[in-house]
Amino acid sequence: MELTDKQRDKAILFILEQLAIHLDGDEQNPHAIATEMGAGLASPEIVSLARGHLIKDNYIDLKYPFFDLPFGRYATVWNGSGGWDSIDTPDTVSKGDLIQLHVLGEHAARKVFLVISVTNGSIWYMNTSEVGGGGNYNSTVWKNIRQTTILWKGEAGINDDMRLVESTRRFRTLKVTVSGIIGQTVEIPAVDNPVLSLATVANTANEAYTVRINLTDMQNQRVLRMTKCRLVTFRPTGNPTFTDDTGFKITSIEGIY
Repeated sequence: MELTDKQRDKAILFILEQLAIHLDGDEQNPHAIATEMGAGLASPEIVSLARGHLIKDNYIDLKYPFFDLPFGRYATVWNGSGGWDSIDTPDTVSKGDLIQLHVLGEHAARKVFLVISVTNGSIWYMNTSEVGGGGNYNSTVWKNIRQTTILWKGEAGINDDMRLVESTRRFRTLKVTVSGIIGQTVEIPAVDNPVLSLATVANTANEAYTVRINLTDMQNQRVLRMTKCRLVTFRPTGNPTFTDDTGFKITSIEGIY
């Protein structure tokens, strides 16, 4: 704003014009209220945060120690400049990865840090109850928020195809539910052509069982087929018995990240 010498009437008019810029309300809200169209007496940054926009700053790790970050929501990169080398890195995040970083809490000691990977959508959080991290039963190690997607439900046996809603390559592990003599839910790595291994003991008979189920990729890990199901029966006497296709069914597959 340019300040110049003004005559009385011009000075009064100038002051009124400046007041009009800042005052547009009523007795309860005399000042210009921040809206989606303007910041009013709030800074553009505050208005942006209130509307759900994140503060973009790829060098924030050079400005603040991690646990001293101001409350807010940031679009940044993880430890891009090495300022947070002393902080544990979330397992699915690498240095320089794009992240959303949310810092919430009550005061400088009680904070919650939430990291969302832009690359893969994984979510990690850390809670503190003392300045510098930790405190009470809190640790300075990231905790993962597991995300589960139902990829397929139904009933599939030998040579049946299971058409998944998404490729298994987008997940870290798979949770597969099997029905049959051995009815279990097992969690396995989300690798191509996964293999299930199950085991149990008979309720009354002196027998124990293990089973191997092969799942074969038929289309970019979005269509899986049960191509082998082999049961081994163990008894106190005699050799183990090997049998194929003994009625086992897969009833659901979930992807977990």
